[in-house]
Amino acid sequence: MRLIKNILLSVCAAGILAGCGGGGSTGASVDSSGTRGSLIQNPPLRVASLNAADLTAQLNSTASGAQLVALAGTPACGIDYHYIQYATVGGNATTPEQTTATGVLMIPTGAAPQ
Repeated sequence: MRLIKNILLSVCAAGILAGCGGGGSTGASVDSSGTRGSLIQNPPLRVASLNAADLTAQLNSTASGAQLVALAGTPACGIDYHYIQYATVGGNATTPEQTTATGVLMIPTGAAPQ
């Protein structure tokens, strides 16, 4: 699990290092309609959060992450990880069936760099 987390951080951190933002909302709604592209839980569930110092430590714990920090610089903000689950259709071309897919949304947090 830690390896997956480190790989995920390394792949996506370059884009996140450039800008910060944040904010959140409370009160989730559940959509069980099955409409293609609809989020099943909105807003998506936040499953993890790293501040800038923790993100830097995670990146520096791997060779590829340390190279990314060397190229892009030390992260100016943290990341919130949100688990997304949405409705879609399967791969059967003749009779596409309803199914769900999942992913992660990584949102920069903290103050924007000056």
